[in-house]
Amino acid sequence: MRILAVDDDTHILEILKAVLTDAGYDEVTTTPSPLDALEMVEKGDKRFDCLLLDIQMPEMDGITLCDRLRRIDGYASVPIVMLTAMAEREYVERAFKAGATDYLTKPFDVFEITARLRVAAKLCEASQEVPDTPEPPRPRHYASRRSKSDASSLSRQELVDLFADEFKKRSLLKRAG
Repeated sequence: MRILAVDDDTHILEILKAVLTDAGYDEVTTTPSPLDALEMVEKGDKRFDCLLLDIQMPEMDGITLCDRLRRIDGYASVPIVMLTAMAEREYVERAFKAGATDYLTKPFDVFEITARLRVAAKLCEASQEVPDTPEPPRPRHYASRRSKSDASSLSRQELVDLFADEFKKRSLLKRAG
């Protein structure tokens, strides 16, 4: 899976690259500039399967970048995981409205980021299994539809599997409809 990580903090990028490489993701590209990231995606030299975006950046915030990336041909359904130190509902809601698939709060847990990337990989697989679908529905954060106690009773892997299955079902329904 080809991953593009965008964060203005180069230390975070170094950590992300090390963590993702250790987890078996060998194709990780990083940039501290949202404008460079946009250019990389628009030029299309590499097609990325997953994007990790910081929310607070000086040139352009990650929410705006997310919205602009969604408008690029071929990136309507690519998983976008927002990385943020801000867990305020306002930012999270704005990110989802802009097209984010998921979000992680900093400092992130190695287990959690690898679990979220497994979800992203399953989303990539699901969207590739549904040919000729212009834009699958944007998945909702699974835990947000359940009460906190219900969501916490599930293991992380169960959440990953449920999220991927839900996305696949929605993609198939949209194709059939």
